[in-house]
Amino acid sequence: MKERILRAGAALVFLFGVLMASDGRASPITVTETVSGSAGDWTLAFSVANNLPAGFNIYSFDVATVPYGIVGSPSSWRPRTDLPAGSPAVFPTGAFGYTGPDITFYNLWCVDPGACFTDVPNNGTTTSGFLIHDTDAVAPTDLTYIVVAIDTSNNNAPAPGCFNCGFNPIYLITPEAVPEPSSLTLLGGAVVLLGLFAWRRQHRAEAAAGALA
Repeated sequence: MKERILRAGAALVFLFGVLMASDGRASPITVTETVSGSAGDWTLAFSVANNLPAGFNIYSFDVATVPYGIVGSPSSWRPRTDLPAGSPAVFPTGAFGYTGPDITFYNLWCVDPGACFTDVPNNGTTTSGFLIHDTDAVAPTDLTYIVVAIDTSNNNAPAPGCFNCGFNPIYLITPEAVPEPSSLTLLGGAVVLLGLFAWRRQHRAEAAAGALA
């Protein structure tokens, strides 16, 4: 279903987060991917919502797997310049206690490309305009991201789920399941049916009570 929609050239939005709290609180970081275009000519647009505790500002955003294709950056952000364009960066097994497989990133942004380690206020806001051009036949989705933040005051505790926790936490954001439209339709139908059954039970109870009166 997802492939058919993409081939039709429709714009789709995919939401990914890290550590979605069971009590409904917002994820520390939420990445929104919007896909537009057609086969061989996709534009991937990313927005990053910073829901971290006060004092933590995001300064680095990386997208895994997709070949280098940066064509746009948010204001005050640029592709990293400490690596040649398209050179991979790897988040390896064992880094800061990470136990998964090595993850390779080709598209990397920083607020200060030369140093890639500075503090630009964006706490509690969403940064949009990270753009990648992709030439795959099918647009890449379900991607993995790394977001790095900093609290230069070193006075605040980071949100849980980080690597290198402290004043300079790293958040590895992996895909979460997003219901297909057909699944959402089935869910909506089930809710309608449950409502109908509840109404019928209530109606029968009222009818029985009227007969006894």
